[in-house]
Amino acid sequence: MPLHIHCKKLQKRFHLRMHTLPNSHPMRAMFPHIFPCGKHTPHTCFTTEREKAMSSIPLTKVFTDGKPLTTDEYSPLHLECMLGDRVVDLYKDRITTHLEHPPKKEHKQLDEWICTDLQPRIQHMHDNLSAMVIFTDGSAIYNEHNGNLGRAAAYRAYHDRRLVRAHAIYTGYTFSYDCKLRALSMSIHYGYTKSGVHQLHLFSDNKSALQSICNTKGGLDTNIAACSTLRERFLGHSQNHLHLHYCLSHSGIAENEAVDHVVRHHVYHPDDLQHIGCLFLKSYLFVHSAITEHALAAWQEAADKRSSEYWRCKYFKHPAFCRLRHTGPFWSRRRGGPALGEDFCEAIGNARVIS
Repeated sequence: MPLHIHCKKLQKRFHLRMHTLPNSHPMRAMFPHIFPCGKHTPHTCFTTEREKAMSSIPLTKVFTDGKPLTTDEYSPLHLECMLGDRVVDLYKDRITTHLEHPPKKEHKQLDEWICTDLQPRIQHMHDNLSAMVIFTDGSAIYNEHNGNLGRAAAYRAYHDRRLVRAHAIYTGYTFSYDCKLRALSMSIHYGYTKSGVHQLHLFSDNKSALQSICNTKGGLDTNIAACSTLRERFLGHSQNHLHLHYCLSHSGIAENEAVDHVVRHHVYHPDDLQHIGCLFLKSYLFVHSAITEHALAAWQEAADKRSSEYWRCKYFKHPAFCRLRHTGPFWSRRRGGPALGEDFCEAIGNARVIS
């Protein structure tokens, strides 16, 4: 990637990362025109108070309109984020995870696990009157029919084998992971509201979301809200317990198929959903990925404008590299192996940077 495009990408990621820092962080204090200063904010203002925005000082142009890149809220100094005092630290014996399953490639073992483990486990939960069973899902799909992006999070709650609540929301510009995380958070808020319920069983087809929903290390408000609710419920009754279950998608589990159908419907019909906050929600992960996509698009545009000059003079001309991409393990998969990669890197190093 040309150096000037790569630097712009890093600069935008730096801007994005600043929105996840605590309010009193010195880095935020350097940009008072973006972040309001609190009483604990150190006086480390950058040149923006004395210098006009100029290209020679790129950071003076940071967010001149004051608009944040992401609508995700971060509170890394929240009480729920304090090590040793988090929910996972104090109540780890009351949070149980059931994430083990055979490899997805082993279809025979997987089918046997579903029939002998997962399905009987779900039936046993339904028979327990003190248990609330909630299946969650979230999805972010590109609609090829009309070019719209649809994203939704939903859950369906069961008690005594009856559906007691079904809820879905629009999640804005997010990834599937963000949608599934929000669905789990909503489920925790609802799970203990019914009288007599002490065992909350949450199902999701995303193992990473299940593992991180109670992790407040980053200070994401979705996780903080879920953990605050859990702390309140655990303090309210000594028998309250949370169970997190992994359920393979499209595995024939009726409850899981039902919530998946709801999410898919709302992804393609977003107007039917309840919108939370502003219409244009943007998650941190979505914006982080978009920054890379924009950099690649700028790279591609530079190559298309002067295609012959770009590939013959500026970069090593070889069919393996005529498609723009990041390096990664790319070299070992192409003809020529590491030696070809070394030649390419040398050609890049000796080439002039395209302005």
